Amino acid sequence: LGYGYKINDEYAEKWKYLGRGPTFHDFRRTAVRNLVRRSGVSENVAMKITGHKTRSVFDRYDIVAPDDLKEAAEKQAQKLYGHKKGTITQNPTAKEAI
Repeated sequence: LGYGYKINDEYAEKWKYLGRGPTFHDFRRTAVRNLVRRSGVSENVAMKITGHKTRSVFDRYDIVAPDDLKEAAEKQAQKLYGHKKGTITQNPTAKEAI
């Protein structure tokens, strides 16, 4: 599992800056992000699947990217104001906020 970087040149370029290939922990981190951020699996279930025993270690693997924050803001705006994706205003009026 993780040795595809030795076969695929394009994939290898992505890891070149690290000076190494992907490790078990890289795949574990990806699994956590895919389960929680992309698939919507609860964090408790994701912890059991990935084998994390403590919340603090799980949180280190659950990386929050800037795109995750933007997506969360867009979902919240949709629920509160009925805006569609990509149409969030910087400063909603007081009437919109109610």
